[in-house]
Amino acid sequence: PLRRLITESGVAITPGLLLLMSAFAAFLAYVVVQTLTRQFLIGVVCGALAAGGPYLYLRWVRVQRLRKFEETFPEAIDLIARALRAGHAFTTGIGMVANELPAPVGAEFRLLYDGHHYGQTLAHALRAFAERVPLIDARFFATAVLTQRESGGNLTEVLDNLATVIRERFRVKRQVRVITAHGRITG
Repeated sequence: PLRRLITESGVAITPGLLLLMSAFAAFLAYVVVQTLTRQFLIGVVCGALAAGGPYLYLRWVRVQRLRKFEETFPEAIDLIARALRAGHAFTTGIGMVANELPAPVGAEFRLLYDGHHYGQTLAHALRAFAERVPLIDARFFATAVLTQRESGGNLTEVLDNLATVIRERFRVKRQVRVITAHGRITG
């Protein structure tokens, strides 16, 4: 779970380093509180609370990264659809997204592109992409592309429809957030 959290947050650390940072934060909090209050129990409690700091920070970074990915993902799908309309291959469209769009979308599509070009099948690379990005939209994308590859059809039209659906879902989600903001703030 720690490795998955680190991967999804996009931070370049190892699980061991995360645990070391947690231990250091706990020790530092314990020493500071012990020095100030001379209370052993309060120092231990504060140290235990501080140990969760790096983990909570990674969770916050992960949420921010996924929100940014979710906002930019329809643009990536549109770029692939435009590349297909222009006569390029699907993998070329993935490479264009990797080069043109900023992180986190560009970085995830770079991993998808590199995975396919270094020997993975496209199906395996798309499944790995859907696992790395824990959003339902990424799973829809991978499923739509794999289904189209199996059954045939117009991938450009499928991608255009998927981008429209994702934009509408995101718009509705923002509206719900705005409408419920008063109730959440009041609560």
